[in-house]
Amino acid sequence: MKRRDFIKTSILASSALAIGCSDKKSAKLSLPDYADRTFVVPPLIEPEIINGKKIFKFSINHNTTEIFKGKLTRVLGYGNSLLGPTIRVNNTDDIGFEITNHLSVNTTTHFHGLHLPAKEDGGPYQIIPPNKTWKPSWRINQLASTQWYHPHLEGYTGEQVYKGMAGFFLIDDETSKSLDIPKTYGVDDLPMVIQDRRFDEDAQLLYLNKGDFDKSGGMKGHTILVNGRPVPILNAHAQVIRLRILNGSNARIYNLGFEGDIQFYQIASDGGFLEKPVPLTRVLLGPAERVEILLDLSKNKGKTLRLKSFSAEYYDKQKLNGHQFGGPFKVGGTGRLSHSVDALDKVNFDIMSIHVSQSTSTNAVKKIPSKLTKITRLKASDAVKTRYFGLTVMSGFRINRRVFTSMFKTINGIALEGEHMLHLINGMQMDMSMINEVVKKGDIEIWRITNGAHTTHPFHIHDIQFQILDREQGDGSDPIPPNENECGWKDTVLLMPEETVRVIAKFDHYADTEYPYMYHCHILEHEDAGMMGQFLVVEPEDFDTVMADIDNNKRIPLKSFCKVS
Repeated sequence: MKRRDFIKTSILASSALAIGCSDKKSAKLSLPDYADRTFVVPPLIEPEIINGKKIFKFSINHNTTEIFKGKLTRVLGYGNSLLGPTIRVNNTDDIGFEITNHLSVNTTTHFHGLHLPAKEDGGPYQIIPPNKTWKPSWRINQLASTQWYHPHLEGYTGEQVYKGMAGFFLIDDETSKSLDIPKTYGVDDLPMVIQDRRFDEDAQLLYLNKGDFDKSGGMKGHTILVNGRPVPILNAHAQVIRLRILNGSNARIYNLGFEGDIQFYQIASDGGFLEKPVPLTRVLLGPAERVEILLDLSKNKGKTLRLKSFSAEYYDKQKLNGHQFGGPFKVGGTGRLSHSVDALDKVNFDIMSIHVSQSTSTNAVKKIPSKLTKITRLKASDAVKTRYFGLTVMSGFRINRRVFTSMFKTINGIALEGEHMLHLINGMQMDMSMINEVVKKGDIEIWRITNGAHTTHPFHIHDIQFQILDREQGDGSDPIPPNENECGWKDTVLLMPEETVRVIAKFDHYADTEYPYMYHCHILEHEDAGMMGQFLVVEPEDFDTVMADIDNNKRIPLKSFCKVS
């Protein structure tokens, strides 16, 4: 492709112009000269078995990949490619890792959605320096589910994920093995991570996080990748298939559905199976959220199905336009729009295509099950404490860990400089030297999270899986229960502007007086800009001592970095 043509198609894609379309909301673009649009699944990594423990070994490397024909894009990845291999384990497995950093900078490997000891979490404290190896280990103790792993280096998470560092972490259990659902990896059980990226004229990734727009809105791109391939084409048999969908984008929200309103069935959310399949034609997916869906292709032999993001439909339903206010949308919120909306958010665009053959595979699943599992509901009356979290974004300054809004132009007569957007939780930015919350192991708690910002925020809590109790719009109306497909286990919840969501969880199994877990917005640029806090889970008998130490500024976990070899 000539340089001029490449720039032209990139501009078309970024503006999402629907030239010559009967539906102005549908983006039918001239695609750039992509190298390969064949749908691929990440390879499974085989562990070594050492003394009964599964040990997964891989490295973090500088790699290249060919997204545009004849041009190699520089990326970061686990192993020898973009993204990373799929880790697959069983509940109760004893597992370990040997993760070697071959980059020239620090990184971490966070196990997102995993229930595990804090020192094995892979968050900001478990730094892997260049040419060092991190060796976490623990016993799997959670339900069958689709999890993932990615960097979590404070201040640099967004850039490292954007450049390619992410992979699936799948857990099986007795329930998943007994259900009559697709389970042959890469045949009818297909993981797919959706990401959006920007490229320059030389096909190199553009990570533009220098100005307030990108920091406040999050990094968005105009090229859609699925498992590292641009708007790919999946060749599938005429049978029921299972798609494990991860929104691996830094900031973009997808309103997923199939062209022609073809029905599919959601069977799982972040933390595992729903009680029964939920029929849908749309599912809203914020950054870091996962859904598993079943799609019956038996009536579509010889046809091509198009998975799209109906983003224009989503924003139209909220009646959003610029900074104006609109009406409420089903998932909650007042319909207020932030400046984070880009051109692609205002059109319906393709994610991937599915070409359906005339045949079925061996052991094909041919129907949708009526039941999946039984979920024990946590009761609000059993919660021993309610914690309150307010998410805000404002213009201001940060000096010596103190936050000042723009109304403060001087401090003690000294003019303040360096004003920028502050991303805050409870009026504070992330401070590695401060423990924000302390939870007693075994307690059930309600976390009441309010989005006071003009931007939608996906809120993620490490270690635990929670249940959504209700959503409360910012218009004074009564709280509403979660939608049926949100009634399972979650670790990330999407909050609309001015919306409050109550979640409930039990903090069990693991306690540590030194290593904290994180909670944060999963728009990665918001996280990097400080919209994150940290909490300890401690034994009940240690609680008073820990709180006293924190009150006396003794327990500052700056030295709590894991050892690496």
